[in-house]
Amino acid sequence: MGDAMIRVLIERRVREGAGPKYECLQRELRFEALREHGYFTGETLRDLDDAHHYIVISTWRSRHDWDGWKATDARQQVLERLAPLVVSERITLFEHA
Repeated sequence: MGDAMIRVLIERRVREGAGPKYECLQRELRFEALREHGYFTGETLRDLDDAHHYIVISTWRSRHDWDGWKATDARQQVLERLAPLVVSERITLFEHA
């Protein structure tokens, strides 16, 4: 099932006061992802009850495409700027059951 369409869920907690900068960098990541082969769509959600908790959901044609994006210099450069803002991160890949 490695070539089935997948959803990537990234759950992050950001530092106190880091929300606006985090959201800006997350938009930059999405802009870069739009150029990637196999990227369909994505959204960033902020927890209504905890402003430091974010969920990013993206849809990719395949795990291979996601893995390719993960390794790009463009993504790594933005993640380096994002890292000091993030307290914790969990990435989970899903496929349709």
